[in-house]
Amino acid sequence: MIRLAAIACLLLAGCVTRPPVPESLASGLYRNACLPESAMMAQGLREKGIPAKVLAIKTQQWGHALCIYTYPPGKNQMWAWDQVWKSLRLRAFFSDAPGIARAWLIATNRGSTSITSAEFLE
Repeated sequence: MIRLAAIACLLLAGCVTRPPVPESLASGLYRNACLPESAMMAQGLREKGIPAKVLAIKTQQWGHALCIYTYPPGKNQMWAWDQVWKSLRLRAFFSDAPGIARAWLIATNRGSTSITSAEFLE
């Protein structure tokens, strides 16, 4: 019985495992560093063979940059990484910048925020 419970726990843990991201130990320590941190994250992921790009989001009040990537490679599972929220799974198309921005705002409980622009920087 204990062996069965241990196997079930391992299987469930595999369902919630986040993608392996090359996050710096200094990530999130500096204010207004979202753009360089997202660019470094995208570069590190691409070096591992994971498709990644940087998305810049602007609203009337603020701007933010995210690293958008698909993981595991070959699957249609999209993730957004930023210095605050780390990796969040999103439901949007990898080529649709406004759709990704809207999905990220909803995932971070800012769904009512109005986007003035959303574009890929790479």
